[in-house]
Amino acid sequence: MFIIIFALVLSFGSGCDAVLTVFVDFIDSAANNLIKEPETTIEDVADHLDYWDIELPDDCKLLCAASDIGFPDDGERYYMIGFENEPSEIITDFSDKRDDFVENRFFGSLEYLASKKGIAKEFIADSTEDYVWKYNESSDHDLIFFLYFPTEKNLCVLQILT
Repeated sequence: MFIIIFALVLSFGSGCDAVLTVFVDFIDSAANNLIKEPETTIEDVADHLDYWDIELPDDCKLLCAASDIGFPDDGERYYMIGFENEPSEIITDFSDKRDDFVENRFFGSLEYLASKKGIAKEFIADSTEDYVWKYNESSDHDLIFFLYFPTEKNLCVLQILT
């Protein structure tokens, strides 16, 4: 289709500029619709967390979801989940000791993802706040970090797919 319109522009000169402009706008719009990320739901997040043996309670809500997944499924997923009550069943084995590896990987990756995806500041975990954490590594070296901020009752999850 593009070749036919391009040939028309060459044949008829500037009289077809409007046709070409409309076609380019159409292609641009179609491309934007193709790459638009689907809306993430709390059910989607629960499905991702099932793999890591984390079950979300009913009183939680998804505050933020952002991902940058490329080919072949490498990249990062970030979620901020809010709770009405402290999710004690989730955080029982979390640590309150600061860890350089966790801080560098979690906050470094989150900073990159936030700048790339335009995550609003209120949805970016703050390393200066008190939190408890844990992380897991899968057999194929995927990482997942869980940081729970008790003051806000928010669980921040960062999954790094390799």
